[in-house]
Amino acid sequence: MMHPESVRPCKFFLLGKCDFPENICWFMHTKPSTTSSPQTLTEYKCGICEKTFHQKSDFMNHRKQEHVQFVPECKEYVNGACRFEKNGCWFRHC
Repeated sequence: MMHPESVRPCKFFLLGKCDFPENICWFMHTKPSTTSSPQTLTEYKCGICEKTFHQKSDFMNHRKQEHVQFVPECKEYVNGACRFEKNGCWFRHC
């Protein structure tokens, strides 16, 4: 990682609920200094069908399964493969 200081902490790691190991999570798996408190997000609401989810992974998988036309194309999908695919890539593979 070239600029780790510019990557935000994983709020789900801070809550002990991150579904991804550190090497594939898009956010940092580090504890913040004692001066800051973790952000707590308890639910994700789908802006299309109004369903709610308690984990981001559930929400993102719902989006991909139910509203694929609104899901952006995966930038990691090259030559028919994606490095996130085996863990459930959240983006569309065209």
